[in-house]
Amino acid sequence: MLEHGIPLEAVITELVLSGEIERTYRLMRIEGYAAQMEHHSPTSQYGQLSRAEEFGHLDVASKMREIVDGISSGRFADEWDAERDAGYPNYERLKAAAVGPEAAQFDRELRERLGQGATTAS
Repeated sequence: MLEHGIPLEAVITELVLSGEIERTYRLMRIEGYAAQMEHHSPTSQYGQLSRAEEFGHLDVASKMREIVDGISSGRFADEWDAERDAGYPNYERLKAAAVGPEAAQFDRELRERLGQGATTAS
């Protein structure tokens, strides 16, 4: 973000002070990965799901640069517009694979085995 000229104050506000990351991880802990995804916009869900496999390595910085470049250049918006125009086939496929009924069931069963302490807010 800084490399793209976004002021440090805006980066800190967005990533830290907004509480979004904290909220996402809290919801993931309380509701599970599959259920917390529903708290995100479809655009956010598609962005996360369509790029998740690209993070299978430790070079996160270069991958984030590519993603920010795609946003800045308008490529992501064009991709998302095309996805919408096609009726969201990739979004639906990615979502079903990542947070479909099997993932939700796994989350529920895991929380049952771990007990109430696994989901109560502290």
